Amino acid sequence: MDYDTFIDDSPINAIKIFDAGKSVLLYNQPWNQDIIPKKIDMTHLIRVYSLDHAIHILQNKL
Repeated sequence: MDYDTFIDDSPINAIKIFDAGKSVLLYNQPWNQDIIPKKIDMTHLIRVYSLDHAIHILQNKL
């Protein structure tokens, strides 16, 4: 899909989307805790904790 930003909870999808040069909002879940979005090279991978949080991130990003 040709979107600029994706919201997903799958660590596999998040890394694939990130590696494709897209931004990812990683919805926090127990199975994706090993993904650490604050690494310097992962500035387009942001962990979110609710849909309201995702909306806040998207509004401030634009």
